[in-house]
Amino acid sequence: MKLPLSFDNRIFLRLLIPGTFVSLGLLPGVMGLLRLFDIDADIVVVLPFLILTVGWFLTLLDMPIYMFLEGRRYWPRRARENGLAIQKKRLKDWLDKASELENAGDELGALEFKLRAQRYPLGNAKYPPESGEVSAMVPTELGNVIYGFETYPKVKYGVDGVFFWERIWFGLDPEMRKNLDEHQAQCDSAVYACFGSILNTVLFTFYGLLENIWGIELMSSTFRIEGYLAAMGFLVLSRLFYVAAIHVNYQFGERIKAMFDVSLDKLGIDAALAVIEHRTGVHYRTDRFYPHNVMAAWRFLRWHKFKPTPDAKSVNIEEYVSQRNDDPGAP
Repeated sequence: MKLPLSFDNRIFLRLLIPGTFVSLGLLPGVMGLLRLFDIDADIVVVLPFLILTVGWFLTLLDMPIYMFLEGRRYWPRRARENGLAIQKKRLKDWLDKASELENAGDELGALEFKLRAQRYPLGNAKYPPESGEVSAMVPTELGNVIYGFETYPKVKYGVDGVFFWERIWFGLDPEMRKNLDEHQAQCDSAVYACFGSILNTVLFTFYGLLENIWGIELMSSTFRIEGYLAAMGFLVLSRLFYVAAIHVNYQFGERIKAMFDVSLDKLGIDAALAVIEHRTGVHYRTDRFYPHNVMAAWRFLRWHKFKPTPDAKSVNIEEYVSQRNDDPGAP
């Protein structure tokens, strides 16, 4: 769920701040390469150019960065399995602790752990939900928080939140769109900065190895700081930004949930249902909200498929129409 870059205070959050963090890690390497090719460039000129270029590149890599930190992609299978096991245990510990505190009469303490747990996906993110319990679905806490609010509309209303996000977005008033995007920019800033800090940890460790093994002093010629020390500092920062990303994404997720709760009338599925009805002859009631209608529209718009009956398998609508034309008596 992402919107185009906006040229206001959000550009600082999405481009300049993360770009600065990553540029600090790339700068020694860039300056070293320039010196290697006898290019006389002032750091005062190189750094701003690097910040803008890297910041822009981070916005282009928005989806892969999120997928990596969420644990949805780019993880080795064993690491993913271990991470998911840790998340399941952490969730169980929170719920057990809430129950323990509740039995001890500490309602506020129990509520705190319940709220932590409720950030995770409900009912295995299906409609209708398989249970009323939360579950860990991906191997990181950030991933589960994001997956929790992205699947909330589906669990509650049968609405694919990611697919219908922009379709509701265009029906919101400009002030509400700006408010949501400002909060999302905070999420992006924390996530990009976390990723940048992880990258810098690797880079400064590499610079330290270059200096100690091959005697190439990139650090002393640029920052006057030990590469290993800088790597440790960015490792700490990566954790701090990761925790910040969890909290701001949770706050943003609550706004997304509220948006769907009060804006289901802006889904704009009537036209899709009318097309399905015209082509297949299946009638849909549109006088009030039906999850079945939303799923039918989503199936048609997203996959160009159709279910002749609620219990039937999805079929390509063109194949269904063709079959009906060949055999008018077919169901």
